[in-house]
Amino acid sequence: KNFVSYKQHIASHSAQKEFAYVTYVSSSEFVPAAATLMYSIAQTGSRHARAVLVTKDVLQRDREALSLLAQLIEIDVIPAPKYVSNKRYRETFTKLRIWELAMFTKVVYVDTDVIIVRNMDDLFDLDEWSVPMDAEQNRYSTGMMIVQPSLETFDSMMKHLKTTEVSMELPDLLFLKDYFEKVAPKKINIIPRWYQVYQEEFGSQYSTYLTSRKEKITIYDSRIHGIHYPGENKPWREFNDRMAKYSTQFCHWDEAEEFKY
Repeated sequence: KNFVSYKQHIASHSAQKEFAYVTYVSSSEFVPAAATLMYSIAQTGSRHARAVLVTKDVLQRDREALSLLAQLIEIDVIPAPKYVSNKRYRETFTKLRIWELAMFTKVVYVDTDVIIVRNMDDLFDLDEWSVPMDAEQNRYSTGMMIVQPSLETFDSMMKHLKTTEVSMELPDLLFLKDYFEKVAPKKINIIPRWYQVYQEEFGSQYSTYLTSRKEKITIYDSRIHGIHYPGENKPWREFNDRMAKYSTQFCHWDEAEEFKY
């Protein structure tokens, strides 16, 4: 498809501005991923707004590149509680700022290390709080969430964050689960697994799990809407080595090179 800048997209008569896809970038290291994610959403023909939350550490040149693809919203980092010692989760609670985005009535939050391969605007039909399951299908994943922004909810979360002591393992997930189960009880809706399939499911790590379900998945499965690449080794860092067995036209990681960083 021909590239359409975000400014052109949001100015079109068909744009739906009250709903938005949102991701979060805390450093320039993740800019290629955020750009690729937003580009992949645009390629599906989505009519909705797109926004990237950025902290002060994201360079101006990277902001200019991202602004071709989405609205940029600068935010402050929310420090993790002292009991969260794992550096990987040092800024994970900053994603709670999506509840501050009161200019939108509903948000589909997506982690930067997800690629969208099929239109999923129907996710906006779901209510808060909606999340997919992880690869083993035994716990929630905050790599994708349907959220209804509310400053009241955000303030309530910040108060709860000061007193709660959830597990140090996946702290943002367990914090949100605790919040929506105990502090502000809501039905937790499950996003169908095809909206966030994990890269590991195409390899051998989960082959026993998949075989036990008598189901085989290929990266070309027409049911797949999004693919999540969790873990520390990200595809945009080692595209040639890690992703050679996948079709580059399918997963789009190389297309971020269209934008000059």
